Amino acid sequence: MNKFVELKICNYIDDTLDVEREVKFKITKECLQDYLTETEDGRTINKFLETYNSDESSVIYEYASDDGRILSEEITYCDDFNEQYKDFIRRTQMFNPDMIAEEIATKEDYYWQCWKVH
Repeated sequence: MNKFVELKICNYIDDTLDVEREVKFKITKECLQDYLTETEDGRTINKFLETYNSDESSVIYEYASDDGRILSEEITYCDDFNEQYKDFIRRTQMFNPDMIAEEIATKEDYYWQCWKVH
């Protein structure tokens, strides 16, 4: 029996169903059960996995993160974001050739500080 669950948080482009950022993270079933019990959510783990949405997943991400119970996470971005991020890094490196991308801005920093505000 699998003792882990993988949940997704999706950020969408405007009011479309096009995903611009997706976070997949893994937690134990025990962690999810603790959350469901603590919040008095009457769903079973299986029912939760069939019916949850990104908003609920975001809350669980914070819950698990606060306790250090996120086992793994993977963040992917849409092609437009990746192209703009690369262009931003390239333009910045023109004036700071010794800086690597992570020193300029991580993808997450760029996403929240530049991409989401445009």
